[in-house]
Amino acid sequence: MRSFRFTVIALAAFGLSGCMLSDPPSRGGLGAPSLAAQQPSGYNVTRVNVLVPRSLVVSEENTYKPAADIVWHGEAAGNRFAQVEKLMRDGITAGAGAFRAGRAVTVDVQVARFHALTQKTRDSFGGKHELIYALTLRDAATGEVLLQEPRVNATVRAAGGAAAQAEEAVGRTQAVVIREALAASIQKELGRSSGGGGLLAGVARAAQSPSDAPLN
Repeated sequence: MRSFRFTVIALAAFGLSGCMLSDPPSRGGLGAPSLAAQQPSGYNVTRVNVLVPRSLVVSEENTYKPAADIVWHGEAAGNRFAQVEKLMRDGITAGAGAFRAGRAVTVDVQVARFHALTQKTRDSFGGKHELIYALTLRDAATGEVLLQEPRVNATVRAAGGAAAQAEEAVGRTQAVVIREALAASIQKELGRSSGGGGLLAGVARAAQSPSDAPLN
């Protein structure tokens, strides 16, 4: 009789432990693969929008480092806002073009600083192309904000003196260097979030009259 009672109790305990194991697994358990499968596997960038706010300060001074938001002397004098917008759009579009599979998204970029070298600095010791922008990634169909980075720093080293002349001789102009830096920057940002990690919720401020660059 005592042996029978022990057997009943043991079976009940075993059944209870089985119920406990049927609870949802922890993050590090068997449920992790199914959770990962629900995350976006990649992006398909369908459009790039670029905004260069007209409130940014432009300088045409040929000094070593003018106090301004936009310094761009790599082209003939003209509308620097339009020139910077095109450079930004070309660079971002080139980098985003690598993302062609996955969730359809649009890339919104707002320039905060575009401070390239003046001719005086390029002729001497060189420095840095300071490239800073805000990035917002949206679902192309719904407009839902998927990623929001208020400050992306794409600053890159800029040659000066003989090194700059050597680069110019083979067609590696300031514009080329800047486009490459922007392309690498957007690839890094999108690549870091395309697996689902680092996605931020929130509402970005609407861009004011952005230029559109569809990726077809």
